[in-house]
Amino acid sequence: MKPHWLMPAGLHTASAQLPVESRLPSFEGATGWLNSPPLTADGLRGKVVLVNFWTYTCINWLRQLPYVRAWAGKYADHGLVVIGVHTPEFSFEHNPDNVRRAVQETRVEYPVATDNDYAVWGAFANHYWPALYFADAQGRIRHHHFGEGEYQRSEMVIQQLLAEAGSAGTGHDLVAVDLRGAEAPADWATLRSPENYTGYGRTENFASPGGVVPGKSHLYAIPERLRLNEWALAGDWTMEDEASTLNTAGGQIACRFQARDVNLVMGPATPETPVRFRVLIDGQPPGADHGTDTDENGSGTLSEQRLYQLVRQHGHVTERTFEITFLDPGGSSAVGSDGYRGEVQAVVVDPAARTVTHLVVEPHGRAGLARLVPLDLADFADFADARPDQIRLRCTEAEFMSLEAAEETLAEFVPGYPDPVQLLPPGWRDAGGPTADGGTILRIPENETIDVVPPGEVEEHRGDRVHATDGEAGRLHAVRIDAGTGRVTHVLVRHGPAWDRADTAIPAEMVAGFGEDGIRLAITRQQVRDLPPAGLDGK
Repeated sequence: MKPHWLMPAGLHTASAQLPVESRLPSFEGATGWLNSPPLTADGLRGKVVLVNFWTYTCINWLRQLPYVRAWAGKYADHGLVVIGVHTPEFSFEHNPDNVRRAVQETRVEYPVATDNDYAVWGAFANHYWPALYFADAQGRIRHHHFGEGEYQRSEMVIQQLLAEAGSAGTGHDLVAVDLRGAEAPADWATLRSPENYTGYGRTENFASPGGVVPGKSHLYAIPERLRLNEWALAGDWTMEDEASTLNTAGGQIACRFQARDVNLVMGPATPETPVRFRVLIDGQPPGADHGTDTDENGSGTLSEQRLYQLVRQHGHVTERTFEITFLDPGGSSAVGSDGYRGEVQAVVVDPAARTVTHLVVEPHGRAGLARLVPLDLADFADFADARPDQIRLRCTEAEFMSLEAAEETLAEFVPGYPDPVQLLPPGWRDAGGPTADGGTILRIPENETIDVVPPGEVEEHRGDRVHATDGEAGRLHAVRIDAGTGRVTHVLVRHGPAWDRADTAIPAEMVAGFGEDGIRLAITRQQVRDLPPAGLDGK
């Protein structure tokens, strides 16, 4: 950064020191406005205007913000209008809800134009975050500043432009700001580590053996030694152009750095799915050197997509090794044959055979589109030994989306879905997936009466167990009644709540009896499977 600008004599009175650079460009390309109705350059005539280009995860802007916030508060009654132009750097910063939350959390109360299409950015021919443009009351750009610093000079420019506009009483005193957390100025004297990125498009000094594997799930490792400003991944990650995404719990990022602070822009891969993490410095918890988003043990939680302050050192600053371990995945992962990814949300268990028949998989970033994936499309030798990070689906994205919708099917046959606990095989606990501790098999609750059973005949309930002579054969789904006699002719047995939607029509003469434990058949399970299937409507 440049050194602070020294105060020249006569800045407040010698307007010749502030030449006309250009006209104030239009804001018409803004994609939205916060804290204000849309503003125009013509409508701002008579006001001194300060335009601040920013993006909410930018540490440089966060360190500038206390001054811009203070100027907006001090000089608003004297004719200053501050306009923040939020032009996103990362894809998630296009999300208006994220920007709205950032505006609230950073206490930005002045008007903000959202600039998702870079139209305002282009109109100003801007190239920097943050950037300040100062316009006088006649709509002329008189000064600009890129980056942090030079806060005294910037405020004196504001005072001079207000004086030119006829405002009295602004004085020459400068604002006093409270600088703490991520808003505190950098320690430039000890800083030897520049900004870096975890996406392959702009990253530098990536040191995992084998280098970057772009756009694919890959098992990375951290080398024994990292040189200054080198970084590496450990675990199953997918490195995309903009960022890297962790596929399973336990993944790590490590880097060798020299700086007072360590900040990282990150967030959960699945919205509203918190991810716990732990930070170490030279293999030890940070203690008093923890950041605002970690405690003394280095523990923290990702809850939203933003900049996280992880380390703030208070003693001597020298080369050290930073490590962050993510204790939770965004969810258990499944990968399709053409590279698309999804989260394994649950498994479907056949209550008769007590085996897994389907996976419930939701595509990444597409909430509500979960599909029932038959187990024969999941590529592993033995499900009992499988881990979530090892699952590969033998279908393309188009084939996946053509599968049966999980929400509709399970909501129809499993009241309360997705609340029931899923029965998962050994090994999934260690991978960060759900556990079977105290769990029950996914099933239809035994509380729904079959309305078509005539009074005085047989009182059974949908979901009651159906027992063959050699074990459980399924669950009661419905009964078939002879329209002429009103007598039950068949019992319709479902072989599980969702898989294949298969019902078998069992003739009434093959029913041995009824009891509190369900229906007892006079035939074996194999004989049940050999009977012809029945449609869902029982016809």
